[in-house]
Amino acid sequence: MIKEKIIQGNPLTDMNLKKLIRYLEKKERIDFLILFGSYSQGQSTGLSDIDFAYYASEELSFEEESEILYEMGRILNTHEIDLVNLKKIPLKSRYIILYEGKLIFCRNEELFYDVKERVTNMYLDYKYYDDIYLSTQEQILQDEYG
Repeated sequence: MIKEKIIQGNPLTDMNLKKLIRYLEKKERIDFLILFGSYSQGQSTGLSDIDFAYYASEELSFEEESEILYEMGRILNTHEIDLVNLKKIPLKSRYIILYEGKLIFCRNEELFYDVKERVTNMYLDYKYYDDIYLSTQEQILQDEYG
């Protein structure tokens, strides 16, 4: 189901997104797909690629991921697509994608919100220490170059 209208015009037309969703419905191991980056923010240009992150409860092989990427490109009439596994990117990136991205496809909303909650909890724990580290680094630089 399309959660909201994303972009007017190519390549993310409503028709293409519906085709993409129908394709993903057949890919039982893809639990959800999120659009992020310039297209999700309505700031795409002619040079922009389309960024997607997926979550799969069971790991996809390289071949499966490559096939999905190829089919997404065919459906959207572009091969300027980046597809990342949400489990394999840095925690801060996961957090940003989950909160700023647009949910395009979701097989199981309970799982989506569970993942979002777990990532949020981990990120907030991490952020506390990251903030301390960054402020310490800033203080050291200020003292040395001040």
